[in-house]
Amino acid sequence: MQLEKYIAAFPLVCASLAAASEAAAEAEKISVFNGYPGESIWTLVWFGLLLLALKKFAWKPLLAGLKAREDHISSEIAQAEETRKQAREKLAEYEKKLADADEEGRKLAEKHIAIAQSKGTDILTEAKKEADGIKIRAKEDISKAVEAAKKTLWDDAGEMVCSLGSEILGRTITPEDNRKLIDEAVSKFKQVQGAV
Repeated sequence: MQLEKYIAAFPLVCASLAAASEAAAEAEKISVFNGYPGESIWTLVWFGLLLLALKKFAWKPLLAGLKAREDHISSEIAQAEETRKQAREKLAEYEKKLADADEEGRKLAEKHIAIAQSKGTDILTEAKKEADGIKIRAKEDISKAVEAAKKTLWDDAGEMVCSLGSEILGRTITPEDNRKLIDEAVSKFKQVQGAV
């Protein structure tokens, strides 16, 4: 507060001194050292007091204020540099974490793809085994059905031979004759079938 008063009063003091010196210069056109020695001494005393007052109340606080402002600006710049350095470190850290997470995600995806491919291969292998088993069972069933059909065919053929034999021979055939004729017809039929 006092500094502001002194700074505000300084131009007035300077203006009044200038006006007084101009008036004196015009009036007498004398220098500080011309004229009365008492006036010269008092002028030098007042000028010295003015310099001391300015040094104590104006220059020191003004320089102290400028120094404080310079220190404040320097500390703000240093703090901003430190903050920028920390921000760069954080950014590098986050980029590294992001790269690590990306790498980990890629490895995890590759692992799950490999597991899925392995399971797919296992499922295909198992399905092939089941299909092969179904084919084998189907072939066995077909073979059994063919054998059953052949047996039925032979039995039907034997009965037809018996009925034809009884009509051709004109007599009744006994079950033993019937069996004998059927066996003979079947064996001949098998021979004919085997020859073809």
